[in-house]
Amino acid sequence: MKAIALGKYGTGKNLDLIDRDMPVAKSQAVLIRVHAAAVNLIDLKKAAGAFKDFMPLSFPWIPGVDFSGIIESVGSGVTGYQVGDEVYGEKMEGGAYAEYLTIDVAFIALKPRTLSFAEAASVPVAAETAWQVLRHAKMGKGQTILIHGGAGAVGAYAVQLAHRAGARVLTTAAAADEALLQSLGANKVIDYKTGVFEDVVGKVDAVIDTVGGEVLQRSYAVIKKGGYLISLTQPVSEPLAAQYKIHALFSQLQPSHEGLAEIARLIDGGQLKIGLGNVYAMQQAAAAWDELSGAPDLSVQRKKGRVVLSMPLPEEVQQNIAFAELLGLPTINRYPPAESRERMRQLPPYPNPTPVGEIVNTVIPLQGIPVRIYIPEGEGPFAVVAYFHGGGFTIMSIDAVDEICRELCARAGIVVMSVEYRLAPEHPYPAGPDDCIAATKWMIENAGKYKGVGSRAAVAGDSAGGYMAAYAAQHLTKEGIRLAAQFLAYPVTDHYSGDHASWKENREGFGLTAEVMKWFWDNYLTDPSLFDEASPLRAKSFPGLPPALIITCTYDPLRDEGRAYADKLRAAGVSVLYKNYENVHGFLGAGKLGQEAMQFACSFLKDKLAF
Repeated sequence: MKAIALGKYGTGKNLDLIDRDMPVAKSQAVLIRVHAAAVNLIDLKKAAGAFKDFMPLSFPWIPGVDFSGIIESVGSGVTGYQVGDEVYGEKMEGGAYAEYLTIDVAFIALKPRTLSFAEAASVPVAAETAWQVLRHAKMGKGQTILIHGGAGAVGAYAVQLAHRAGARVLTTAAAADEALLQSLGANKVIDYKTGVFEDVVGKVDAVIDTVGGEVLQRSYAVIKKGGYLISLTQPVSEPLAAQYKIHALFSQLQPSHEGLAEIARLIDGGQLKIGLGNVYAMQQAAAAWDELSGAPDLSVQRKKGRVVLSMPLPEEVQQNIAFAELLGLPTINRYPPAESRERMRQLPPYPNPTPVGEIVNTVIPLQGIPVRIYIPEGEGPFAVVAYFHGGGFTIMSIDAVDEICRELCARAGIVVMSVEYRLAPEHPYPAGPDDCIAATKWMIENAGKYKGVGSRAAVAGDSAGGYMAAYAAQHLTKEGIRLAAQFLAYPVTDHYSGDHASWKENREGFGLTAEVMKWFWDNYLTDPSLFDEASPLRAKSFPGLPPALIITCTYDPLRDEGRAYADKLRAAGVSVLYKNYENVHGFLGAGKLGQEAMQFACSFLKDKLAF
């Protein structure tokens, strides 16, 4: 694996990209592929040799404490986590500036769902430090707290958490940060350059000091008897604490799952704001260190918030992004839909397609819907699956999913009917779903003609086809038609007017963009009165729906609405298998992870459709 390491004491100029052996997760630990790592001032001080007399480094030394990433493997004895979980945490000894790290599960938690990986990596050390010091200070409603350095990484979280606890919050900071700190919950902001905090605060219940030096020394006198002084920068004076009859503590972070989980809950609940500064590529670690050290003449403008390094994407993901760009998916909204469809038709066929027993192209008589039926080798009888292709309601056809249907047919041993439903904008909502529902009914009624059994039927699809499958399953169930299963691959489940963090996090750069997805919806449906009706996620109830397998992708605008649909089905008592893959939209069947997902789908359908 690749890592950024320091070969000797020095500065960011001494950081190098090196190769290291892949670590292995031991008992009670997990292997994590790192997506992002925060840059900490303490690492710069360690590198400079500030602590070498009592905390010497062993070279090559990989810096980095707080990080976010995805679990790649779990060691023995690990419970509560599985491969594919998105997590964040703190590796206090360092090692986060690497593609992979191992860590005890006591020091991680599921990352906040509403944050990107870069945003999540900026949180752990600063937020959990603030969370712990406020617990040390026993801060509660009606008390008054003074926070030195309120606009700093730790200070900003401390201001918010103290305000949330019901305390009156006073803080020292630069005058330019007054509006920001007031928005975070500060009742009074004291300009540290011109103001004398002793003349303003009176007596307080607690002081949190992130500055040190003479500010710390002056703080003893403003604390009520029995109050608390928490220092984050240097040891406290026991004689002064005794003189003023206060509790004084030099607090150092003790990483914990409990703290990280609570912070994630607060962030996802909109009760804690984060501060993300500039994000640098892994190879730009030296430049990131320059920014943190205050070096002049930076190549980028400084931003308020924590500096973060972003790790490179896996090779398979990069290949899939390159393929999406080759297809023109990120810019497909620049062309009329009819022209985009024609461009898709001109793509070469899939090389070496998976063989099946027989393929029948036919048209459903009454509605005139073209379908392609894939029949396995053997005499049957076989279960049947209606498969709906993707393409944003607007482009693509059954040819685009020919290989997917072949693999499902051959590997799961099922009859697969691929449906050529009508496309927008010529045929807006509800034409497409109506065709998919009609085609599924016809398949059930006519399965025997194709070695199938209509009583063992399922729906499936990818992207907009996953939407069609979810929509059809809901409406068929309401009509009393019981399906045995539904398989939804990175499905559309909600109109873009819904609030899903992945639309922002993955808005561009990963193939399918938020702008293109919005264009798809605008071609399909423009009447706001129908947004709820047309969005499977917004259904009022989900009674009697068939068991579902839902897969999503980390780098996909649709990720969170697919996960939200899985959560809603599960809450309604529907049997749900859900898995998120570290990949991009459209990966099913492509590459190692695409084949893993395909096998997962085949096993699921084979199991649920068994006679």
